[in-house]
Amino acid sequence: MNSLSKIVGAYFKDRASLALVLFISASILLLGLSASIIVFVSTYNSESLGGFDVCLTSSCVSYWIEINSSALSILSITGKVLIGFVTAGTIVVALLSYQNSAQSSALANHLSHLNIFMEYVKNETSRRSRLSISEIESLKWYNLIYSNSISGSILVSPAYHDFMNRLNNQVRSSNEKYLNSSHDQKNKYNHNVHQKEVIELLAEIGFYIERAPRIDFNEVEVQLFELINTINISFCRVGAVPTILDRRYH
Repeated sequence: MNSLSKIVGAYFKDRASLALVLFISASILLLGLSASIIVFVSTYNSESLGGFDVCLTSSCVSYWIEINSSALSILSITGKVLIGFVTAGTIVVALLSYQNSAQSSALANHLSHLNIFMEYVKNETSRRSRLSISEIESLKWYNLIYSNSISGSILVSPAYHDFMNRLNNQVRSSNEKYLNSSHDQKNKYNHNVHQKEVIELLAEIGFYIERAPRIDFNEVEVQLFELINTINISFCRVGAVPTILDRRYH
C-alpha cells in the first residue's frame, strides 16, 4: 500500500512539475516583454521617435535598431533564458515521467507474479490430502521469498535463504537425534520437541499447522516439505535455494 501511494504521488508530482515549468516559463516571458516594452516606450518618448516620418530604408532601419538596442537586447536575453529553462524543465519532466512509468510497470509485474504464485500454491496444496489452503498464508510466503518484488526484482531474498538453511538444520538435527544410539535422553529424538520447533519455524513463511499425533504430524510434515520443494523448483532459480534434506525420522 505504501508503494502504491508513492506511485500515485509520483503521478501527480509529474503533472505538478509540468505545470510549474509552464508557469515559470510564462513568467520569464512576461517579465522580459514587460521590461522590453518599458525601455522601448522610454526611448520612444525621450528620443521623440514619434516625430519621424515612416521610413523603411536601410539607414532608417539601422538607426531604429541602434537606438532601441537596449529593448532588443532584453528580448534576446529573455529568449535565451526561456529556451534554456524550457529545455532543462522538459528534461526533468521527462525523467519524472519515465520514473513514474517504471514504477507503474514494476507494480503491474509484481501483482501479476503474485497472483500466479498464489494460484500455483493453491493448486499444489489441493493435490495433497493432508494440507489445507486455509492453513497457508501465501502472501507472507511470497513476501519472504521476494522481498523487493514490488520494486521489480524477483531475486530470492537473503531472508529466504536463511530460512531454508535453518529448516535444513532442523531436519539434520532431528535426523541425527533419531539415529543416535546413545541412551542419553537429551540426545535422543523427541517428537513433541520436534513438532514444536517445526511449527514455530514454518510459521515464519505463513504455514500455520497444529500439534497432532505422531503419525498424523509426520504425514502433514512430509507433504509440507514436498510443497516447499515444489514451489522452490518452480519459482526460484535452479540452485538458488537448497532442497530440503530427506527425513530419516518418523
